[in-house]
Amino acid sequence: MSVFPPVFKSWRGPIQEKIDKTLETNFDREEANQIIKYMFKTGGKRCRPLLVVLSTKAFGGDPNEALDAAAALEIIHAATLVFDDLIDKDQVRRGAPTVHMAFSNEKALTSGLFLASKGVQLLSNYKNQEIMRMIGSTLVDISRGELLDIISDLNASVSECIAIADLKTASLFGSAAGIGAAIAGVDGKDLVGMQSLEGPEEWHSRFRMMYWTSTMVRESNY
Repeated sequence: MSVFPPVFKSWRGPIQEKIDKTLETNFDREEANQIIKYMFKTGGKRCRPLLVVLSTKAFGGDPNEALDAAAALEIIHAATLVFDDLIDKDQVRRGAPTVHMAFSNEKALTSGLFLASKGVQLLSNYKNQEIMRMIGSTLVDISRGELLDIISDLNASVSECIAIADLKTASLFGSAAGIGAAIAGVDGKDLVGMQSLEGPEEWHSRFRMMYWTSTMVRESNY
């Protein structure tokens, strides 16, 4: 039984169609197309692209204009999962072999780079400096979080673990909300507030922490 409210379900289809169209044929060789589409065959909640669309709608914009950005955020998110699985040597994600297990480490690495680049290219079509600023800072945060995660040890404190999760997970949620608002025409301090992880607008950081914690519990062996 679906746990998604009606407003979520109504946008999941259009978002998925946009993702499929974006990744349909980027290479002459079919194997390459299969590799980059592999991450999307096992489903996913699509929380980040839904947040883009709903943020645009909440600020009075046309949510259909946010579909490219929504697809871009999910494609970038998929790239981070490819890298994360490769670094952690995970063998299974969502019940299926991870990309590097299904193909190879080299193919996983290059497919992740392609997905991240494709997502940024899609966002650049908006010709909006604020959108590019947000996704740029987010990609830096994710990379910082991944590196800190690699060099941290089992004795890392709770605050250190939360800081890493903020960088790796919260930053993309913040950009999803901020980019959706930017598409609706929000600017200035209000736009910074939508993306910021500090101050009264840190609702998405709190949401991220709840989301991340529940995901870790579901994926644990306990």
